[in-house]
Amino acid sequence: MLVYGTKEEPAGWKVYYECHDCCGWERMAGRVSLAEVEHRDDVDERAREMGEQWAGP
Repeated sequence: MLVYGTKEEPAGWKVYYECHDCCGWERMAGRVSLAEVEHRDDVDERAREMGEQWAGP
């Protein structure tokens, strides 16, 4: 199972992903700047988009 989390920072959010299905890894996927979003929901949407690089077809 691939899950993400965000950590708020002064200038935006860090986005992390973890794989729990026999992968056992955690990676920082990137950052979302305050200037790039208007609402907290936009942060979640951007975070999900970042995770597509690890999601299978």
